[in-house]
This record gives sequence, C-alpha cells and structure tokens, in this order.
Amino acid sequence: MSELAGKVALVTGGSRGIGAAIAQRLARGPRPRGTSTGRRLGVTAAVALALASAAGLCAWGTAAPATAAGRQPATGHDPVLISATPIARLSERSVAAELRNARLGPGDPALGAGAVRYGIVAYRVLYRTVDAAGQPTRASGLVAFPTSRARELQLVDYGHGTTAYKLGVPSSFGLDANRDGLEGRWSSELFASAGFAVAEPDYIGMGAGPGRPEYMVAEVSASLDLLRAATVIAHRRGDRLAADVLVTGFSQGGAAAMAVGHAVQQHTLPGFRLRALAPVSGPYDLLGAQLPGIFNGQVAAAIAPYYVGYTLTAWNPLYHLYPAPQAAFRQPYAASVAGLFNGTHPDLQIIAALPSQLRNLLTARYLRLLQHPTGALKAALIRNSACTGWTPRAPVRLYAASGDTTVTQVNARHCRHAIRTRHGHVRLVQLGAVSHNVSDFLALPKIVRWFQAFRPGGAGA
Repeated sequence: MSELAGKVALVTGGSRGIGAAIAQRLARGPRPRGTSTGRRLGVTAAVALALASAAGLCAWGTAAPATAAGRQPATGHDPVLISATPIARLSERSVAAELRNARLGPGDPALGAGAVRYGIVAYRVLYRTVDAAGQPTRASGLVAFPTSRARELQLVDYGHGTTAYKLGVPSSFGLDANRDGLEGRWSSELFASAGFAVAEPDYIGMGAGPGRPEYMVAEVSASLDLLRAATVIAHRRGDRLAADVLVTGFSQGGAAAMAVGHAVQQHTLPGFRLRALAPVSGPYDLLGAQLPGIFNGQVAAAIAPYYVGYTLTAWNPLYHLYPAPQAAFRQPYAASVAGLFNGTHPDLQIIAALPSQLRNLLTARYLRLLQHPTGALKAALIRNSACTGWTPRAPVRLYAASGDTTVTQVNARHCRHAIRTRHGHVRLVQLGAVSHNVSDFLALPKIVRWFQAFRPGGAGA
C-alpha cells in the first residue's frame, strides 16, 4: 500500500517517501515514548492544486456523478467535468528517455521504454463525484492520451498507491520542486506512450479535492467519474474511446482496481464494459490476510503504525470504530494522530512523528481488538475487502512479490482462491523476492504487454 516510486526523483536519484522514512526509523531505533510530536513535526501548510489556470482551461460538461456503493447520488443532474488543464506535452523521444531511467534508485529495475510508440499529452482534471457517504464533492485526477490519431483508443484505469499527502498524487505529475506525483507521471507515460488513453484519480480528499483524505473506501466513485470525464475530454480532442476498460492499480490502487472492476461489470458506468483486470500487490483481504500479517511477521513491524493510524482515522467518521481518540490511541498520539493524516503532511513527516512499534501507538485494548476483530471493525474490514462477493467475468492477472513486507502476498493467494472457487479466469503472476515498491516496476511493463493483447486482432487472455 505504498507509493510506486517511493517518491524517488528520477533526476536526482534521491530516495524519499514511506520506504525511506522506514529505513531511517530502523537505523536510529525506537523513539522513547512520550516524545512530543508537535515539536518534531512542526506545521506544514496544505497546498491546493491550481486547476483553473488561465492557459488552456476548458470547461466541458457530461453526465451525473457515479453513485457511491450502496448510496443514492445527491447531485441530481450536475455535469461531472469541471475543468481539464493541459499540463504536459512530451515527445516520444522524451518519454522514452524518461522511462529508461524511471527507477527507485541505483541498481533497481527501470520501467523501460520497450512499449513506447508515441508522445503523450497530459491533463489535470477537476470533476464532480461523491464521497464515501454519498455526498457530492469535487475530485482531481490525471488523464493522458497518446499523440497518435488512432481511430479508437482503449481506456486504462490506474489506481495509485498509498500516500497521505494531498500533493503526492497523479495530477501533480512531478512538476513541483519536490517531484510529487512521480508514480502518476511514470505510469501514465508508460500506458499513453503505448497507445492507450489513461485515467488516474487522485482519490477523494486528495489533490485539489476538499476535506480530509478518504482511505481505502471511496476509490470507486473517484475512478468511475474520472473515466466519464475522460470520455468528454477525448470527444473534445477528436478522439474516440473504445467501450472496453482495462483496469489496473498498485497497492491501495490494486484493491481499488478490483472494486472498480466489480462496479464496471455491474454496468455502473453505462457504455463501458470490463475487459481485463491486472491489480498489483493489493490488500484484497484485509481481515484474512493483511491484518493477520501485521501480527505474524509477514508485514514489517515498522510500517504498521503508519497504515493502522491512517486506516483508523480515515474510517472512524464512517464506521464509528472508537468514541474518542484516547479510546484507541495512547498519549501523546491520541491528541495528534488525526491531524497527522489530514492531507497536509508529507509521509516522511508523518512516519517521523509516529512511534516505531504499534504497541506504543494503540491502547492495549485496541491492540487486542486488532488481533481479534469484532463488531464495527470486523464489519468494516470485510466491507472493504475487494475479492469477495463477486465473480469477474473478464480475465484477471494478479501480480505479487514474495519479498513484499508491506502488503503480504497472502492477499493475492486468497484473492486467486476466491475467484477460482467461483469459476473465474484468474492467474497469479509471481514477481520474485523483491520489495513492495519494486513489484510495481516489474509488473507494469508486463501489464502493458498483456493489455496490448486485447486490442483488435490481439490474443486476449
């Protein structure tokens, strides 16, 4: 559930993000309990993305936002698309040069330029959707097209990995001084330069979206409404999108891909059909794989405080998991943990402000509840597990790594079993003993090649 690139700047080779912060934490050892997070963290101002730039601003309308799962839309017939701002036009040569060097760090595999055939045009998109409670909101995302004039473009939906920082999202496109959003930049370049249209939501409460980030709950509405916005942009460009949707994503986005695929298969998005699913290293089984992995050693202990803190603070307004922060979190974290995940703090700052052990973050009672979930917590874990309750009719390839200590590959094995039990067509692609973030670098070029087989005349599954 971490970012694709670990926030590594391709131009500097410097490593940042969750992975780097964990390494720093392990190197210095546990921080004594009681350390003031306020002194360590300081204040980071939230930076809003300026989607309504004077140059190239478009305001194109389309249909009503998608309904959140189990909810009715509260938006009437408001159009989805608010604006689409061109943010980059890159030549085939530029994209190829960038992807040849798109890697986590020295010695790590690069995404590579083997599938590059075209330049790309990228848009920062602001659109209307609904949040996890079914209430109307705005969201932002990235939509990219190849510079070719193909008769018909297939559409790829890509869900990015976890970040709690509003700017660490696809629509940032690595354009700011910190190179935020490299995962979205590189993944969109990879697919668009191979001839696909690609849509990558920032998710609710991220990017230019208002409010707090919604984590592991509202990715479906954000994805579906961005796909609808992408059809309008394509029409205005003179492009035509095929009805087939190819769905993929990494980590948090891997679980989102399964949920989006389910929604498309249920005809939640009229005019589109699910053609293939290719999630990477996703937490598909929260109750049966991911949460047990935290306590049986399959998930690295040092990352647990970040992910558990993010999940509990994001879910509590929806599922009422605890009556007050001190019922779940120890002091001094009870007073600060919700603020850490409000979207304004980079992941490095959040991890530095949290303890290195889960037992120092949670009360003894809540730690026991995580080990043996019941009640509202158990129900929320089941509700947000993505492989149960449906059978994909499209072919599925699950990509997982045996060396992944962020999202245990048991998630993928359980998902494969669930799909096979219901006679779905699924294959588990093992990526080897590599880390979580590296797994996406290995998987994405394979996914591009597989998706190309679904073009007219291709071999398909």
